Amino acid sequence: MQRQAGPFVARASPQGGEWQLAESGLTALIEQSESNQLLPYQALGLGLRGELFARRGEVEIGVAHLRESLQRLNGLRHMTMNTAFMINLAEALSISGRGAEGMTTIDAAIARIEHSQELTHLPVIVDPSHATGLASMVEAASRAAIEFGSHGLIIEVACDSPGAAKPKCDAAQAISPAQLGNIVRFLDARAEQSALRRAHAV
Repeated sequence: MQRQAGPFVARASPQGGEWQLAESGLTALIEQSESNQLLPYQALGLGLRGELFARRGEVEIGVAHLRESLQRLNGLRHMTMNTAFMINLAEALSISGRGAEGMTTIDAAIARIEHSQELTHLPVIVDPSHATGLASMVEAASRAAIEFGSHGLIIEVACDSPGAAKPKCDAAQAISPAQLGNIVRFLDARAEQSALRRAHAV
């Protein structure tokens, strides 16, 4: 089970005149950084402006800015936001129809995350079916994954009706629709509890 959001949807987007305000602020950052020889800040400004353009729908300009930012940051050995910019570049490439290049870019970003243990806005999706290998353990593993903060689950399910065909692979870890129903009810209950906590916190 996985809920997906479209590119650039997970983070709030400026509205109306806020686009122009954000762009003018980033332009000032880039210009001031250049005039004062603060090259890392100039490169960061380019990357942030690339994300802004991509989220505003000017994807090709965004891609160009993100590429230039990453090239400069790598040349300066300044790694502060490289992974975030790589993720933004992958999203922009994907929505511009260059899925293969986007996948290569996101794979490289994930490799960086695994190596550096960085935190990103990428969702954590757990596969309790392959993680346990046994249908009897999938429900408990799913609950544990959600309790520890994962954003979604990938679960193998097989029809258990009389006469239904058995899965050709991974049959031992495929749960029944009834077990899936138990997991979904648990997720709904957790979501309701989270909503109540947020309401009380306001």
